Parts: sequence; structure tokens; C-alpha cells
Amino acid sequence: MTQGQAWNRDASSGLYLPKWLTNSLPPHLVSADYATADQDAAASVAVGHSTTGRTNSTNHATTGHSEQQVAGRSVASSSVKRAFAKLRRDSSTQEEPLRNPARSAVLVLLSGDAQAHQRPEDASVVLTHRATTLRKHAGQMAFPGGRVDPEDVDEVDTALREAEEETGLNRETVTPVRVLNSIDISRTGFAVNPVLAYWHAPHPLRVVDPGETESVLNVPISHLTNPDNRMMLGYHGWTGPAFKVGDFVVWGFTGGVLSYLLDVAGWSEPWDETNVQKLLPVLARSANGEKLSILKGGRR
Repeated sequence: MTQGQAWNRDASSGLYLPKWLTNSLPPHLVSADYATADQDAAASVAVGHSTTGRTNSTNHATTGHSEQQVAGRSVASSSVKRAFAKLRRDSSTQEEPLRNPARSAVLVLLSGDAQAHQRPEDASVVLTHRATTLRKHAGQMAFPGGRVDPEDVDEVDTALREAEEETGLNRETVTPVRVLNSIDISRTGFAVNPVLAYWHAPHPLRVVDPGETESVLNVPISHLTNPDNRMMLGYHGWTGPAFKVGDFVVWGFTGGVLSYLLDVAGWSEPWDETNVQKLLPVLARSANGEKLSILKGGRR
């Protein structure tokens, strides 16, 4: 599954998305009858998914979007494609698909007051700081996630399993919303599917394996939208959005996905996208602890 898919909420389960999400996200991300997440409508199908186990279902229900919003989908389709094309560029990826990429998935886990109709003050997203001792991606800020294992049912299963292993997340507290189309990362050879999900029953998270993850953060959306915490970074012809989270810097694939989410949800505030800072000095001043020697070799 490399194309976007959606899960309809079963009326008997009570697992409905909050109004602040359905009022913010465009129909292609939350409407049950909207066939595709980001690219070709014919390339994906709507399916059901159980958050309590590794099985699929085919429950059908509406998500509360108005007819006017759904009726505007043909007009919005071109902007959807443009936004996703920008995400591919922002994520430090190549335009053409990789040949036989390794498959992986990450969990973009949003939480916030389920009763709110507009984005609540407690709206947040889960990020991790990867251990600086890792052989790959050391010190990077990332979403929980990783490689698809043979026993995984699909990318949702992969994202939830990895989040369990990294942060102690209880998968039964998560409502999957949409698997976005895969993004090919030229530097790593991976095709990554972001899995958008709502955390309907938040609980404390923790570092499960310090050898893999050094810290787990629940970052307020309001912090990410603050123009003071946003920047553009440049490196060897690539430019992309980044975020300051405390002394950390979120950039590359994770920064691109966050920027995409803020844009399509209408949460972004005006910020200076023209001042492109050099990547390596910014990372050197950060608390990331990334292996800059690898980047200095011209690889990204």
C-alpha cells in the first residue's frame, strides 16, 4: 500500500474525529467518500481498520463534512496535488520514484480536546529525538515509525507497532485517519508513508529503548505555528522548512510533513520563507547531536 487510504469510523465504536479536525483538514484527508489522499483518485480505495488488532474491516460511516465541502473536491484536487508536490520537495526527496525502495511508515499523531470545534489550545503532535548513537538518522527529530516488517498487516500496523516500541503508545488509544501517499527519500532509499491519526485517549509516553530514542515530546501545534519558531534551511541546492522545538531543530522529511499539515489545515501563520539559513551551522548550534560529517560529504 503506497497510495493514500482512509478509514471510516464505525458508528458503534464511538471513534469519531473531533470537529476541530474535520473542520480544519480538507476532505481528501478526512472524508470517507474521498477516494485518494493526495494524488490520483483511482489509485486508492477506502478501507476499514481496527485500532485494537491487526485486522481490516469495511465499516462505512460519514465524517461530518458538509455537502459544500465535498462538492468542492474537484476544484481542490489541483491544490491538493500542488501541496503534496511541495511536500516531496520540502522533505529532501527526489521527484522521480525510487526503484525498489525499502518501505516504512511513520505515525503523525495528533491530540486535543475532543469537544472543541476549532483547534484547541491543547492540540499537539508527538515527536521523538532519535538516539545520537544510532548508525542511521542519529540525533534527528522524527515521528515515531520505521521499516515495514513482513508480519505487519499494512502501514498503519507498522506505524502503530513502531510507536509502541519507541514510546510505549497503547494502539487502542489511536484512531487512524489516513495513510498519505508514500514519499521517496533519496538519501535513505526508503519510501515512507505518513499515517495521520487522532489520539482519542492520550496517556503518558516514555522512552522504551534509550539506544533508539533519547526523548519523546508532545509538541503543541501553537508552538509550531509561531513564526518565531519557523525557518527555511538550505543545503546543496535543497531548501525546506524547519522548526525550532526548544533547543532541537526539526527539518527534512519531518519538517516537510509538519509544514504540509499546517498548510492544508489552514493553521499556518505568516512567516519569513525568504530567509534561507545554512543547514550545517544551524544543526551545529542545536541539541540534535546529528552526525554532521555525513552531511558534509554532500549526502542528504
